Amino acid sequence: MTDYNKYKAEGMERLQMYGKAIGIIVMIGLLFYKSIVAILLFLPFSVWLVKYQEKQRMKDRKWEFNQQFKQGLLAISSSLNAGYSVENAFGEAVKDLELVYEEKTDTSKDMYKSEVGKYNLEPVSNKKRGYSPSPRTCPLMW
Repeated sequence: MTDYNKYKAEGMERLQMYGKAIGIIVMIGLLFYKSIVAILLFLPFSVWLVKYQEKQRMKDRKWEFNQQFKQGLLAISSSLNAGYSVENAFGEAVKDLELVYEEKTDTSKDMYKSEVGKYNLEPVSNKKRGYSPSPRTCPLMW
């Protein structure tokens, strides 16, 4: 399972973050100080700016996961209200999530595992343990 409490930008994304941070520092240095020396003095703050952007990206990923989870629960609830069994409600929820989100999300992958278990004659009650990750990796907790 993906750990939503950690995020480390890599490759081109990290380069873009540094480029953005250095661009901000250059603009501030030229706009307010009109000095290359000021730019060089503020350059170490680019590391802090990149860490701040990574922290912001981590919060965005947590928020996105919470929205996907909420959407999945609403899809299961509406399927149950429509008269589907619990096992079939998970299958309908996976279809609904695939319509809303183009790529496979973590929530839809977990629900898909429950749907596949239906064909292996595994009850959903055995699969619900997969929805309670450790508090360290779950963005819904703290």
